[in-house]
Amino acid sequence: MSQANPPDLAQLRPSVTILVTSCDWFYDVWVPFFYFFKRHWSDNPFAVRLITNRFRLDEGDVRELPVGEDKGWGGNLIAALREISSDYVLYVQEDQFFTRSVDTTEFCNDLRHCLTHGVDYLAYRASPEDEPGFKPVNDRFGIIAANSPHRVKADPALWKRTTLLQMLRADDSPWHFLNTGSERCRDLLFMRYCRQTSSTVDYLPGSAIRRDLWRKEGLAMMRAHGLTPEPGYRRTHIKMKSLLTQLRRTLTRRRFRADIRRQPDRVVPVNRSVATALTATGRAVRKVN
Repeated sequence: MSQANPPDLAQLRPSVTILVTSCDWFYDVWVPFFYFFKRHWSDNPFAVRLITNRFRLDEGDVRELPVGEDKGWGGNLIAALREISSDYVLYVQEDQFFTRSVDTTEFCNDLRHCLTHGVDYLAYRASPEDEPGFKPVNDRFGIIAANSPHRVKADPALWKRTTLLQMLRADDSPWHFLNTGSERCRDLLFMRYCRQTSSTVDYLPGSAIRRDLWRKEGLAMMRAHGLTPEPGYRRTHIKMKSLLTQLRRTLTRRRFRADIRRQPDRVVPVNRSVATALTATGRAVRKVN
């Protein structure tokens, strides 16, 4: 983690917004996500906005960006991007838990390169070593080939805000965007990191949730830090495709819908809960030492 802020931080700060995509029925994931975010990027100097529908957040660094009635992933993201004025957004989903410290100076270097060269997209998931046509521009990242079938993903990335807004369709899901987005950006400057070990932002591969259910990897990360999802409606994903998986998903959705209907305009104490969890973790570490 960086020890001193870059000298041009004041100029860079308005250029990017950290945009966390979500919706109200994933509100049980917000505290774990921001716990790992703040644990691994405690000196983050940039604005952080969380996409919600009607839910609000308590006072603190993380602010909600309400988009009203749920329009799906694509529709919600379009509405949010129209409310943001920064040149770039760091796109992150609420179930992509950070796993390694973010160096603010390195992130500013990424942002500075994007601003200087007009980069449309810089992905933090590294390029496979044998990816055809990948052209490194330095020892950190390079240009994705125009004909690559996987130019774009719904994973953490620095996006030129206007590019993402132009590419999105209101009926996009993250999976549809993954499968069809590469055809929408063949003539744009898309880049990604060369090696995951050197990527500025590292996160749980495969995310913490699959098909609306907790993955065991996500639950294991939380338990290792003494975190318990609240409320506990969301069930655990099992790898096999079965009637049981579908039943768990249906039951999870039904419980969340009923919960949200009971209190659709609630304030979720994300900032306070994360601060409490980080303090408790710090006490535990000091006690062990």
